[in-house]
Amino acid sequence: MESLKNKVAIVTGASAGIGEGTAILLAKYGCHLTLTGRDEDRLAAAVQRCVDAGCPRDKIVTVVGDLRDKAVQQQVVDKTCSAFGRIDILVNNAGTVRYALPTQTTEDQYDDLMNVNMKAVFFLSKLIAPELIKTKGSIVNVSSITGSRPMAEGAAYCMTKAAMDMFTQCLALELAPKGVRVNSVNPGSTASLITRRSSTGGLNTTDEQYTEFLKLMGTRHPLGGVAQPEDVAKTIAFLASDMSRFTTGTCVYVDGGRHCISVGVTTSVSDSTVEKYIYKMESLKNKVAIITGASAGIGEGTAILFAKYGCHLTLTGRDEDRLKAAVQCCASAGCPADKIATVIGDLRDKAVQQQVLDKTLKTFGRVDILVNNAGLIHYAKPTGTTEEQYDDMMDVNMKAVFFLSKLIAPELIKTKGNIVNVSSICGPRPMAEVGVYCMSKAALDMFTQCLALELAPSGVRVNSVNPGTVVSMIARRGPTGYKDDEQYAKFVEAQGKKHPLGGIAQPEDIANTIAFLASDMSRFTTGDCVFVDGGRHCVSVGVTTSVSADKK
Repeated sequence: MESLKNKVAIVTGASAGIGEGTAILLAKYGCHLTLTGRDEDRLAAAVQRCVDAGCPRDKIVTVVGDLRDKAVQQQVVDKTCSAFGRIDILVNNAGTVRYALPTQTTEDQYDDLMNVNMKAVFFLSKLIAPELIKTKGSIVNVSSITGSRPMAEGAAYCMTKAAMDMFTQCLALELAPKGVRVNSVNPGSTASLITRRSSTGGLNTTDEQYTEFLKLMGTRHPLGGVAQPEDVAKTIAFLASDMSRFTTGTCVYVDGGRHCISVGVTTSVSDSTVEKYIYKMESLKNKVAIITGASAGIGEGTAILFAKYGCHLTLTGRDEDRLKAAVQCCASAGCPADKIATVIGDLRDKAVQQQVLDKTLKTFGRVDILVNNAGLIHYAKPTGTTEEQYDDMMDVNMKAVFFLSKLIAPELIKTKGNIVNVSSICGPRPMAEVGVYCMSKAALDMFTQCLALELAPSGVRVNSVNPGTVVSMIARRGPTGYKDDEQYAKFVEAQGKKHPLGGIAQPEDIANTIAFLASDMSRFTTGDCVFVDGGRHCVSVGVTTSVSADKK
């Protein structure tokens, strides 16, 4: 996370829980900090922990006060700019909760929740936006699983988080042309003080009550247990860093897979000590990763990045020459030749799938990570799609992924490993000229979540990354692809205009997110579909990731 070094970050609600955990982690990464909170003693303790984490005391500014007060908001900006001269990151973490059914919620409770969780966030972000535009900075809002999953006993709280998620996406669309990214992190139950405060109605006030509460919440997360503040902080740091440079308007769940469950959602939280872990993907070192479709584009980019992080690799592809070139790139990135196995063949063939597993086990003895990247596209509207094209896309993009994952799952259970599926913005956003491709990616997203639920009790995480348009070979292959360089250049230019951040993604942009999801940095994230599409999923209409059939 080198890109965070010397960045100026404002973290609200930094005196406890997620805010404190985020402040400590950003201190480790070399950020200069402005920390806000209402409890002066707790804020002072958080400052000391940041100093202990490596941040010089003169690089930490504090503001004690209630952010509902516009004067306090202005003080945050003024003190930060006076001390550091700029603002690079805003983490909107401060929040409150009230437990009451909708019909039992008082107007005071309603107003309190809306003013703290939404109105203060809205106007603080508005106030700081001009400074972030100057630095091409970013905002990370701390939302909740309850923004998209209802909880009757906290209805008004859920409403504030739903509003925050929509604010995240709307502000992302507004600020993307200015180079400012806006994302949110959506935790499930997390160890913090939010449910122990007297303002929550006296819930969990005794240690015994709180222990029982955490135990109950832990049974509702498919991965088991509840998140620690550092689990959420790691995702905040990732979203704030250049590792997520093409990600905006995205809401990332850190909830142990709870968002995949249709009913029974609740929020939560305990004090925790932030682990001494510096983000260099150490958890990937010596892990055994299978990457399909590794001969070009996202697959090749992921293989090279994993090689840099010290993974042992099994790479698959259909083009032998391209796969050899990818292997050489991985070797140049630092992976010894004897730590790279290759399988050339079509993954629709069950024998090739078995070869992938057998060769990996024979070479390395285990499997830790499966990246299902191989895929293809045919450009045709639904009524113009032939049965051969339909079968081709469904078999490569879905059936091969399904049965390869099924084959490898027992090995991942042994290692408590994980799967990352490479999906697309087309999974949740329709595009007529590639209707069947969209269908295959929608199926892949649902597979990600269903498999995540099945494997979570076994300690295996399953997530997907959903890119927009990416520089790769996929749009140039097949009879409907752009083989002419001039045509392809025009295609790239046109697609760049459809991403709010501008331009299109490079393979390494997607690879960074795949590596994050595959690492222990995401240990409490499963069943999530993470957009890396320059904010394109926030656009209501006109979604396209590729060529139109009309190009011919």
